Amino acid sequence: MIYPYAMEREMKIMWIIMAGLSAVFAAISTILAKCGTQKTDPDIATTLRTVAVLLCAWLMAAWAGSINTLSDISVKTLIFLLFGGITNAASWIYYYRALSVSTIDKVMPIEKASILLTTIAAIIMFHETNHIFQKLAGVAVILIGVFLICGKECFSENAENNHSWFGQAVLASVFAALNTIISKLGINGIESNLGTAVNISAVLAVMAGILLCKGKAGQIRKFEIKEFLLPCYPEPPPDFAGFVIFMPSSKDKSRSP
Repeated sequence: MIYPYAMEREMKIMWIIMAGLSAVFAAISTILAKCGTQKTDPDIATTLRTVAVLLCAWLMAAWAGSINTLSDISVKTLIFLLFGGITNAASWIYYYRALSVSTIDKVMPIEKASILLTTIAAIIMFHETNHIFQKLAGVAVILIGVFLICGKECFSENAENNHSWFGQAVLASVFAALNTIISKLGINGIESNLGTAVNISAVLAVMAGILLCKGKAGQIRKFEIKEFLLPCYPEPPPDFAGFVIFMPSSKDKSRSP
């Protein structure tokens, strides 16, 4: 017999482990993404990344046996997942553009500052007010950390390429926060791997539309093999793993008190 307290404790430990693994894979993803955007157009790099992640996502959904439940997804959940895919695409687009013109140590702290927005949203929207003063103190520490890591030159109006990358990193952070909030709302009643696949399908649709509108689709054939493999092969699996790990960890945490 499994006691309720033991189950709650197990779920708490599980979401902490999965969230930690998500952070590790996200760090690996960022380093490899920077390697893959040395010569590659950011929009095309994002599209290649999305294609690889999408293939992995549907394979994982098939392995989990959840594809046959696709028709059971409620309209509300599907809408949330599709809108989450749109915000996810926007976050990736601005993130890649910022990385293509700046350094990791400047872009990442700004982009990961999305935790500030999501923490505040969790308190207001989801009433996650337990240990609220500790959370607010943590938010303050993170904000200070962003300033310390980036340095004051990142926020200077005279910094080189400041208007080119800083605003894009901020937008990436905002859309990442929106994606987290929408994913939290949309993963109810759906297997996490299938939810990931649907979300990434929306991302690919957005990226395909952008490439067609900008006339960049033909540039894919002009890539060097090295530039093609870096953003497409080694990077998406860690990124995909982080995304898949994030969704069930968010779902498990929502069940814990």
